[in-house]
Amino acid sequence: MIQPMEEEEVFNWYLEDLGLKIDDLRNRSILDVGGGMIPNFAEYCLKNGITEKIYTIDSNPFGHEYVSYEGDYENPDLEPREGTEHLESKKHYIQAKGEAIPLKKDMKFDLILMRASLNEKLSITSRIDEALLHLQLGGELRIAPVFRGDFVYDELKVITNQLSQDHFEITWDDEVVKRNVSDKVYLLIIKKIQ
Repeated sequence: MIQPMEEEEVFNWYLEDLGLKIDDLRNRSILDVGGGMIPNFAEYCLKNGITEKIYTIDSNPFGHEYVSYEGDYENPDLEPREGTEHLESKKHYIQAKGEAIPLKKDMKFDLILMRASLNEKLSITSRIDEALLHLQLGGELRIAPVFRGDFVYDELKVITNQLSQDHFEITWDDEVVKRNVSDKVYLLIIKKIQ
């Protein structure tokens, strides 16, 4: 069994990796894409009165956990975790793939977060396109960590180069995410400006 992480620990990782402070989240509408079957970040926000307008999307069922990380990505080895049925975040959880967010197109968010939720087995372009549809004017899509030179980095570079500079402001920040690796690690921020 994989040891579960604590809500506050995960919350702090989000803040650190995504270059956020609690005040950046307060009373904002937030969509966490790929936030996990036990959405610790959303749970912490809800329990601590940071925001009520937070939703988590993950392709696996709520309240489950991995028995192991090995095996088929599409059919992971999961089991329900005891005690999750009473979490506040259950009402804010949407089981779906980030490439096909099942929300009305007019539902917009101030912040859309993708923390450690992109890999080469996903359609990164579809996931980013879908997220941008739900980003409101002045809102930000924040993606981290992005390791320079890997598949996700290369895909995101192509995607961001194709975005209209009239509509989006792109920032690749290599000072936020701290990892003990030789290559740079980035926080990508895509802000909708028009």
